Amino acid sequence: MSEYETTTDPNKSKRTILKHRLIWIQNYGEIPEGMIIHHKNGKKKDNRLNNLKIVSRSEHSKEHWKRKKLLLLKKEDS
Repeated sequence: MSEYETTTDPNKSKRTILKHRLIWIQNYGEIPEGMIIHHKNGKKKDNRLNNLKIVSRSEHSKEHWKRKKLLLLKKEDS
């Protein structure tokens, strides 16, 4: 089960869309192919516009790797 919130796409009836993607589209327009909407604070249900940013797939992977690395370092220090 996905941790992301979903909603009905207002442009395509009976289609579900991830809420953070819909919020982005409503404010900035279509998401270019190969781009991802990333939650800056890592909280998948925090869909405030100021918590969202558009990134490439490779940048998205780097963001998640960086977050995992920080969590591992915190565990080692405690």
